[in-house]
Formats: sequence, structure tokens, C-alpha cells
Amino acid sequence: MRYNFHRRGAGAVERGALEKRCGRKVTVGSNPTLSASGENIKKVRTKLGLTQDDLAKKADIKYTTLMKVESGAVNKPSVQTVAKIAKALGVSIEELIK
Repeated sequence: MRYNFHRRGAGAVERGALEKRCGRKVTVGSNPTLSASGENIKKVRTKLGLTQDDLAKKADIKYTTLMKVESGAVNKPSVQTVAKIAKALGVSIEELIK
């Protein structure tokens, strides 16, 4: 799996931390995205008893963004969006993208 980071997007510290956790090189590219599984996000969210609105507020993202990610309309959300969702759900980014 390859993670793309925009030079001005995720910083070197965040990129380095993700590389260390994943055990692989994270490449710098022109599109700051991760392939996140909307199904995994929805599964964890419902397991925690959260609505989409609850999670969107907790993650500090727009409700429509979360809805699009979960439905698959956006299949490569930004690294920052996935990180916010993961943090709000109390799981690792890796768990959401597997």
C-alpha cells in the first residue's frame, strides 16, 4: 500500500510517524490521500454507538464529508480527514485503511 503526502500537507514529523507505525516508506506525491474503507469506518462507528453526526462533530469534520467517505463517494479522503476520524474513533489509521 502506498501513502501519498503533499509537500505542504502532512509534515515530515507526521509522515515519519506513519512510516514508523506501518513499517514502510511513505512517498511524497501531489495528492494527500489514503485509501480508507468506508465500511471499516462505519463498522467501528456503529460498534461504538455513534451516529454519523456524532462522529463528524467529534472528529471536527463536515457531516457531508463523513457521509461521502462512508458511502464510498470519496474513496481516497485526505490524510488529515482519516487521521481526525481515527482519533475520534480511538483507533489507528491502519485499522481504518486495511
